[in-house]
Amino acid sequence: MFTSSRFFYFSIIATSVSSIFLFSWLNFNLLTSPNDGILYYSIALNIIENFSLNSLMFKDNLIYTPQIGISFILVPLIILFGESWYIFFIILISLFWLYSLKDLSRTLELTIFNKSSLFYDKEIIFIFLLLICTTSIMLVRISTSFYNESFSIPLQILLISKFLIFNLESDKKNSTFLFLLLLSFLGVLFRLQFLVIYLALFFTLFFHKQLKLNRLILTIVPILAYSFLFYSLESNFHVNSSTSDIGSIFSEINTKIFYSLNSFGILFNFYFLGLANKFLILFIFPLIFLFLLSLKILRKRDRKTFTFFLLIIMGNILFVFLFIPVSFFDDPIRYYWHQLIPLAVLFMIFLDHYSLFIEKIYKKVIILFLSFLFLLGSYFYQDIFNRIEKSVLSNNLKNIETLNEKWNLSNQLIYSDDLRREYFWIANKGTKSINNLSDINCDVDFLHYILTKDEFKNYVEIDRIQNVRLYTICF
Repeated sequence: MFTSSRFFYFSIIATSVSSIFLFSWLNFNLLTSPNDGILYYSIALNIIENFSLNSLMFKDNLIYTPQIGISFILVPLIILFGESWYIFFIILISLFWLYSLKDLSRTLELTIFNKSSLFYDKEIIFIFLLLICTTSIMLVRISTSFYNESFSIPLQILLISKFLIFNLESDKKNSTFLFLLLLSFLGVLFRLQFLVIYLALFFTLFFHKQLKLNRLILTIVPILAYSFLFYSLESNFHVNSSTSDIGSIFSEINTKIFYSLNSFGILFNFYFLGLANKFLILFIFPLIFLFLLSLKILRKRDRKTFTFFLLIIMGNILFVFLFIPVSFFDDPIRYYWHQLIPLAVLFMIFLDHYSLFIEKIYKKVIILFLSFLFLLGSYFYQDIFNRIEKSVLSNNLKNIETLNEKWNLSNQLIYSDDLRREYFWIANKGTKSINNLSDINCDVDFLHYILTKDEFKNYVEIDRIQNVRLYTICF
């Protein structure tokens, strides 16, 4: 018999997968832009065409990125499925996300929630975690835009699951340790910021005497080697250590503190409140208090997981504070996604611990919460909507597509810095940097154009669609 609970279960999965396909559809209809995903796509194409790891976006420049994992995922999909590669990419990431969440749900049932009265079943845990992930608007958007997070977050989910099993088991610790080492290093290849999780994992095991000093040193060796490689080659990287320094940290300290606090609103998209109006960050503080209570509860239940989660959350915030310039925050939450799962589990711990109390007052709480949201929405709805629209739907792809068709830009030489990703997505052609304008030779069979949002008074603007300008250089 197909019960109503099973119907609800599969409905949630279907709805979640549908949201993934919706954002995919928005990308391919140019309503949203893959943004940084275009860089990784261009590298994948160059691997296939030239066996090279640099990006085709940067014409005649050898620009690399240390976060290349997702490009290696795209290569076989493009080779096998051609122009349909994107469909199979979405299927692949959907299956990977579902598998990792299923695995973590089974593990949580056996470990943290083994005596729970609320999260007593792995399917309940799975549905809750799935809703947390798929209702996170920007996470779904970047995952469907082939950012590295589309694989690094499921890797983190698996890593947390295997960490919990490592604490539980007694006869397979060596094999599980090697698997932990593999997963954590793979994560670093997808996202350099995964170093925080890598170090949090092994320092937690060392601190709780589950890892001897010689093994701790062994785990740090590949990271030191990778770091040495990164700094020795950083002049050719798309992003390098020069993007952040102590001076910029102190000059932007208020904004960085704001982002750090607002990151705790990553659950349920509450961070949009602070972005819409800085006054609304006050509503994040009850969440922070809730997480502190949950950490206290977790410390009594499982000290190792408490240490691991605390190091992930605080380490990630510190990493962003020290190394990510404010100018990089075009997507205001993208550097905090590795906090999502630890915070989600902490929220579940809070609900589980206070379930009897919540059960008594849940009707009043729901009414108050909905009333609060209604009043908040009534007053700030325009600011919140504008912020969501700017973060999700704001792009110049359709404008560039129109200019490309009108001026046959695909067959010309284009100079751009601020629109090079968007132009590559439309034309599959790289651009030269505007810094190379002095090298122009007008006696060639193609034309030279500048595609930009900036104003250049020394060149003739021949067309403009909204904020996208097209300049001719040789006339």
